[in-house]
Amino acid sequence: LHVIAEGIGAFGMRLRAWSRHFGVPLDGVPYAHTTAAASLADVNGVVALRGLVERISARLDLSFCLVIVDTFARNTPGIDENASKDMGAAVDLLDRHLREPLDVGVLLAHHTGHGNADRGRGSSSLPAAADAVFLLAREDGPTGPVATLHCSKMKDGIEPRDLLFVPTPVSLGQDDAYGRPTRSLVLERKVQVAGLGANQESALVVLQRLVASHERNVRESGRDAATARVRVSDWEKACALERKRWTEVRNSLETRGLVQVRDGFVFVAGKEGDAGVSGG
Repeated sequence: LHVIAEGIGAFGMRLRAWSRHFGVPLDGVPYAHTTAAASLADVNGVVALRGLVERISARLDLSFCLVIVDTFARNTPGIDENASKDMGAAVDLLDRHLREPLDVGVLLAHHTGHGNADRGRGSSSLPAAADAVFLLAREDGPTGPVATLHCSKMKDGIEPRDLLFVPTPVSLGQDDAYGRPTRSLVLERKVQVAGLGANQESALVVLQRLVASHERNVRESGRDAATARVRVSDWEKACALERKRWTEVRNSLETRGLVQVRDGFVFVAGKEGDAGVSGG
């Protein structure tokens, strides 16, 4: 269950974009959200949230395993983020009156500080009480913006490797009140291969975006996304490399077994007969 108290206006568009881009109907997805901000700084507010989770669970016949508090600051009005006593008390309330009685995980979305973008703002008691801490940071790479998900703490296990995502614009297939196409963003897993040069990495990212676009178009025409195909000529054009450099990049990716070319179409290794990309 997703408790949304920030960015409510654009959230519906994000959901539709995710569904449209990845071809997953929202009906049947074990997910629900509420835009009623919680008051988690006192016991009554946490108990009220627990009751809301139970009512929605019963109504939808879903057994929730995760409650997302988005954001922690907007759902804890009145507390001092810099005071370890306030932050520790809020976490304790969530533990005793939400996580333990419902046997659910609790994910707190929290902003980084202005002076230190490597950690959540406020008291260190919040990450200290967490079982796991992840930081999502965006930066401009050689192939465009990239979002990196980094684990800075894993209490009872080995910290997983970083995951990279490409912010990908998605048209929602409709116009706004001014006649402009309505768009949103999704995060798409980026192909991660050690030892690639900038041009090789860029070519894989370009191919990933072409594949996603082709699969989306095929789905929307009522056909199986597995029939989507990307022409080598379209891939070359989208990469916009000088001819000699393009040939070197393509040959290198083929030699390393990262892509396969057959009958004028390009496929990603491991997805033979399918235009999909691993990690999409």
